[in-house]
Amino acid sequence: LFLPHQVNQMKPILKEAFGLLGKDICLAHAKDLGASDSLSFTAAGKGILDFDTYLDLMRKAHYDGPLILHGLSPQQVSASVAFLKGKL
Repeated sequence: LFLPHQVNQMKPILKEAFGLLGKDICLAHAKDLGASDSLSFTAAGKGILDFDTYLDLMRKAHYDGPLILHGLSPQQVSASVAFLKGKL
């Protein structure tokens, strides 16, 4: 959803995306964005994604399906799960 220069517009971009697609969401990812000049993925809770807005918009869209964590090292799993449980 984001280009590197759009990170400071994360909340309005998320709101627009959910306005367009929210009712059609059938699977959600919990990938985070690394804070660098180029966007890269990192473990949930270790980056700059506005998870408060993301998860709030998921709730408002009545999404109750899985929230997928993937691409993590075994060492990252417990911290990411704890982060998400704290947000949920």
